[in-house]
Amino acid sequence: MGTRTAQASSVVRDMIDRACAHDTPAELHFADSSNEDHIARIRLIKLEDNEIYADAPLSADSKTSLSKHQAVTVHTMIEGSRYAFCTRVERVFTKVDLNAHKRITAITLALPNNIAQRQRRQFFRVSVAGHADIHVAFCATAGGQPDCCPIDAERFRGRMVNISAGGLCAIVPTSQRRRFRTGERLFVEFALPGIDEPLRLSVEVRHSRKVHENTDTLLGLRFRTDLAWPVKPLIQEITRFITNEERRHLRRRREP
Repeated sequence: MGTRTAQASSVVRDMIDRACAHDTPAELHFADSSNEDHIARIRLIKLEDNEIYADAPLSADSKTSLSKHQAVTVHTMIEGSRYAFCTRVERVFTKVDLNAHKRITAITLALPNNIAQRQRRQFFRVSVAGHADIHVAFCATAGGQPDCCPIDAERFRGRMVNISAGGLCAIVPTSQRRRFRTGERLFVEFALPGIDEPLRLSVEVRHSRKVHENTDTLLGLRFRTDLAWPVKPLIQEITRFITNEERRHLRRRREP
């Protein structure tokens, strides 16, 4: 994974200022007191003095919380390129004015000295936390035929956390974790808001980790595109949903 670091603080300030000017989405990566990793969604909304203001973090784990001076890593996109920087939480609950009519609860992060360009992920993800639960139906593949789903195949369910054009994250009970080994191929079916028909795709398990005090498991799933049947129209539907979600979130934030 290539990395290029900008050392000049004036360059870092300018880059983050531009990101804030566009309400840029970002991922906040951090570990809790038990050294369990967490990921939360934020938006970079304002740079003032040496503090970056971001909206309240959204996470699949409702028990996740940040504390003052907690170390975090921020991953974001600035003008078409992915960047990451290490920083710390300065204030956990504060208020920031979005415009003359709207004030929101925010956190602040220390302005970092360095920012690194990364090729961390090809596709941008959106959280589905703002919707009612989006259920994901999983179906096992046929033995020796990973592109086929038998009629009598074993089926189980999970809940979507986020989605991109390249894959999705879902939560399943940890009791079912043995069915989701890394590299395992499965079929999934889910319905996205605003899309008439359920989407059915083949996925590969990329990673998994326990959350919610080990009662649930968070799965990272990659959409498979190396199939005989057409996948592109389904990915286009997902991309349309992601674009609409970004626009909806921006409109909601700017409403008085």
